[in-house]
Order: sequence, then C-alpha cells, then structure tokens
Amino acid sequence: MPDISSAKSSPEAKRTTGTSRLLQLPAEIVLLLGDFLPQVDAVCFALACKALFFLIGDRDRMRLEEPDKETLLFRLEPEVIGRYYCHFRQSLIRIDENEPPPQSACFYTLSLSGTMFELPYHKARLVTNYGLYGPQHGFPPSSLSCQFQISESRVRRMAGESKSESEIRGAEAWTAKLIDNELFLSCTHSRWGFALTDSNSFDAETFLHHVPTYRFYICQHMSVGDDCPSTGEHCSHRLGVNVRTGPDYHGSSWCKFCMTDWDFSIEWVGHDYGWRLTVKTYHCMGKCRSPNDRHWEAMRVKSSKIWRDVPGGDAKRRWISNDPVKLQ
Repeated sequence: MPDISSAKSSPEAKRTTGTSRLLQLPAEIVLLLGDFLPQVDAVCFALACKALFFLIGDRDRMRLEEPDKETLLFRLEPEVIGRYYCHFRQSLIRIDENEPPPQSACFYTLSLSGTMFELPYHKARLVTNYGLYGPQHGFPPSSLSCQFQISESRVRRMAGESKSESEIRGAEAWTAKLIDNELFLSCTHSRWGFALTDSNSFDAETFLHHVPTYRFYICQHMSVGDDCPSTGEHCSHRLGVNVRTGPDYHGSSWCKFCMTDWDFSIEWVGHDYGWRLTVKTYHCMGKCRSPNDRHWEAMRVKSSKIWRDVPGGDAKRRWISNDPVKLQ
C-alpha cells in the first residue's frame, strides 16, 4: 500500500519526508481522515502542507459556501501577515492605512453628532488584531489618538432678551487602548466661552439657558445641551451633576444602553474664558470581531433595543485600572 510520500512530486515536497508521522501514513488513511472531517476542517487540513493539498485538496472539497467560507477566513487571518478579514468584501485584503473602506462599510462607521471624531469598523478591527495577532496584523491603539479644535460663533435671541452674539471655543482629545483584547476609547470634551459674565449668578438652570445652541453627543443616547425628549429631564440631571463646590458642578454617570461612562464638570475659569464645560468619557467598544458585535452596535446605533449588560462605571474603572500613569 503506497504511503503519502508517493503523492509528492516536487523537490520541495520531498524535503518534508520524515518531518511528520502523519506524512508517513498510507495515502488511503489520509484520504479517510479528510472524509471524516467537517468541510472547513478538511480545507485547513489540506492547507497544512503541499503534500496534503496535493492529496486531498480536490476542487469539490475546497469549494465552500457561506458561512463556511467566513469561518475559514477567520482562521486564516492570524496566519497571513499583512492582511485582515473584510466582512464587506468577504475576503482577506491588504492592510493599508490610506486605502478607503468599501462603500458599504460607511454604514458601520462610528460618528457622534456635534463632534469631529469618526471610526470606521475596519480600523477598529485592525487595532484589535494588533493586540490579538501582533504588530504585523494591524495598527496600534495610538493610531486612533487625535485632537480637534472647535470655534463657533452663534447669534441667538433668548426669551425676553435682546439679540446677542456669543462665541464658544473648545477641544476634543481622543485616545484608545486595548484591555483584555477589547478596544476602549476615551475623550475629553471641553467647551468654554459661554455668554455668562458673572460667576455668582451661575446655576444649572442658567447654564441650560445658554448651552443648547452648542449641543454635542457623548454617545448615541446622551447629548450635552439638550433636554431628554421622553422624560423632560435637564441634561445636567441626566449627566449626573450631583456635587456642587461653590459655584461649580461636578458629577459622573453612565449610559444605560451602551458601554459609556463619563465624568462631568462646569467650572468658572475666569473672565477670559468664562464658564468651562468638561466631559471626560470612557467607551468600551468590545472585541470588534464583527460589525454586528453587541458593544460596537450599541455605540454606533441610536437604539433603545440594546441594553447595557455590565454595571455602570465598569468602562471607566477598567480604563483607569489599566492606566500606567494612575498606577504609579
């Protein structure tokens, strides 16, 4: 009975003889092993070396239908350097930071109204691949770090007041890190220059009187500068502004739908800047293994059908506990 070595024809295949007992088995036994394996496992078995591919890699066995094809490409992704699995093209494509994503991928991009940050799903996957498979398989979390400067002039007429013009300035600073193979984002939103001139006259109601013009979202379910349409709550109440020190307010809270926590403060920083609003957010994006991943979907879509599945404050706790600066 011939063994598998008789199926080898190339010089490269001959040099593998003796390196594995599997290759010394009779060809009939190897064929039987391939027949007993599930189709995806049989394809992986055939791809182990040229000799096995020559023996059992026939066209019918190698033809895969969905979702078997996706399962195979998931398995190959860690083994193929410089490529990653694209859900939208259903293939392993070359890693290129400057290459635009497929058009269909635009529907799976994280963006928050009133902010300048955007994160396409394929970049989130490449960052998590960096942690899972190594530097040759993706981008480091630092590649998502960015800063934006904001300057807006608005003219508005408040009830019972004359027409006035005010300017708001601010900044956003985004950073990212990998914690237990999950992608975390954090942003410091700062806004200052509100049309308030006297710190002694400030309270939450006065703040809400001015800030709605400059609304921005810290997640899909929570905006700053807007009242809750369903409950009529002031945004300061929903943000958790529950501690007052002098004229200033500080607080923290979390979203009940997505994995977002935040710290919040309103402080008087002098007549040059007026009142400064600062929101420090912490977002857990999950493992990013699929554009339909629960945590990714909760951050990307404004929906109340997905409920948070971990306690409030967990994203903030995990971020801080993995911060080398905080640990020193």
